[in-house]
Amino acid sequence: GYLTKMRSKIVSREHLNELGKDLNLIKFVESRIPKTHFGDNIHGNVFEALVGAIYLDRGYKYCEKFIHERVIVPYVDIEQLEGKVISYKSLVIEWCQKQKKTFNYNVYEDTGNDALKHFAVKLSIGDIVVAKARATSKKKAEERASKRAYFALQDKMSRA
Repeated sequence: GYLTKMRSKIVSREHLNELGKDLNLIKFVESRIPKTHFGDNIHGNVFEALVGAIYLDRGYKYCEKFIHERVIVPYVDIEQLEGKVISYKSLVIEWCQKQKKTFNYNVYEDTGNDALKHFAVKLSIGDIVVAKARATSKKKAEERASKRAYFALQDKMSRA
């Protein structure tokens, strides 16, 4: 229900990355690797490491207090999170199921070697291709195609 959806939004990779950026935790990372070479998720990873370290050092109760007082109260906007879409793919699938429409994600191209691999995905609803997208993983390509489909079909989806 509602609480499950809100929990998943709060602990989503995207939101953890935002929290890590807001807390400016990257300044505490010491590495020989230039910060420009860190992956997209470094901010969320550092935030998770901090929470894990607090839990291990001080225990559950202190960690809970830290998260509530130092993270949720100052940085988490519940109203903003309520309207945030975490997975366009889930929205599209739920809409298709409610409308009794078939859908299919089809990888029609994968190019490059392992380090630079790209996948191209078509999203079909019924017999119509409604969106295409490319990304470095099938999952990301499917999510991008779903986002494009969502905005292309937004009027239909909001009426359902």
